[in-house]
Amino acid sequence: MEEYLVLQIKLKHYCFYVKNLIASLSGELDRDSVHIRRITVILDRLLANESESFKLFFNDEKKTLSMQLIDYITCSGEILHVGSGYYLLPPERTISLKNGQYVGVSMLKVDGNDFMGIGNLLSEQLARDLEVDQYFHRPVFKHLLSTYEKKLAPLQGPSETLEFDEYRFFTKERMYRTKKFTSAKEDKYYLLKANRVFNNGSKPEKFLAIVKNEQWFLSSLNSNSHYYRLLIGLSSKAGKYQNYKIKILNQSYSELYLPYFLPNEEHFILRLIALPEHYKWPKKYTFMNEHTLFIEEILEQCGLKKEGN
Repeated sequence: MEEYLVLQIKLKHYCFYVKNLIASLSGELDRDSVHIRRITVILDRLLANESESFKLFFNDEKKTLSMQLIDYITCSGEILHVGSGYYLLPPERTISLKNGQYVGVSMLKVDGNDFMGIGNLLSEQLARDLEVDQYFHRPVFKHLLSTYEKKLAPLQGPSETLEFDEYRFFTKERMYRTKKFTSAKEDKYYLLKANRVFNNGSKPEKFLAIVKNEQWFLSSLNSNSHYYRLLIGLSSKAGKYQNYKIKILNQSYSELYLPYFLPNEEHFILRLIALPEHYKWPKKYTFMNEHTLFIEEILEQCGLKKEGN
């Protein structure tokens, strides 16, 4: 637990540091936005001396440590990317929680109780106050499914251009996952993973799929986040809810265990008030017990059920 608390303190420190750095550089340059190179050149020097445990938290090998930190702060709305590598600090505002508390974001000073998350816990709302769904637009499963249904098209072209390596399908008893599939039921939804093969390599892709008249119809998914929202939703639609587990650690903290990665929006919401096990695609979060009901509500709307309920 001590390791998580140290990590949390460091993440919050860097969050406030980056926000104040943008505010300072904006004033110095007399403009609202600051180019990322002015930020990362400073962060690179600071982060080079960080502990290995801190560096291991950021587990995206395709991005530098400083850019992962910037993305971590940006995705939760603490700072905004306005295009062409420029970032700005939006106005301070609060997000209302169900327990009468508020999470302050884009704040330049610590003005509240410290807790697990990069947001700032407050007892009073600021002039700009939003509900969670106003701050983060979360796609509704049935609308997302409808959007991809409209894009379903028959599988065309040489079969060797797509190499399917995972099939998921859903019943009220369980969610099935297999690498080989010989017979598919008509008018049942599937989630497929495949590699699209080119002359010089391949590209991983994900699809919503259905079989009609013994022919596959596919709709390419725009993101991993959509894949997991559809996975959770299709399983629930079939009558098999995916369960999460909450383990109480002590009188102050608990841990959340998830069966699958969360869609981005729920993940970003939780990062304001909880600490994920690592930067990218975590399945465990540490949070304060007083936020249990709020977290349960977020997961309920996502289609997950608490284990034992």
